[in-house]
Amino acid sequence: MTSKTRPMPLDAAHHDTNQGRRFMKFDPTVNTGTILQIATMVVVGAIAFATLRGELMTQKVEIEANRLTAERENRRNEDSLKELKADMRELQKSMNDIKEGVAILRGRAADVGSKR
Repeated sequence: MTSKTRPMPLDAAHHDTNQGRRFMKFDPTVNTGTILQIATMVVVGAIAFATLRGELMTQKVEIEANRLTAERENRRNEDSLKELKADMRELQKSMNDIKEGVAILRGRAADVGSKR
């Protein structure tokens, strides 16, 4: 081969190792479209990541607010239960006093009935 008929290093025929199978050719050049596609994918990925981080932070704040609200409600419910228990004790004491009074009255009534 002379230097005039010698194939160029980037010539497709020079790099084709699959002579029988030519399904796909590799183009080793990088053009502006490829650079724009890569840059666009990086920018979209960064925007998606930032959006995701923002959503996660928003959810964390909402979860914390819900936790604080639940704790407040639990404290309020505990106080209400304590008040109800105190009221129930007072009612139980009143019921016992009434039962005792009724028993005394029945005993007196029985005594009066036996004296006749």
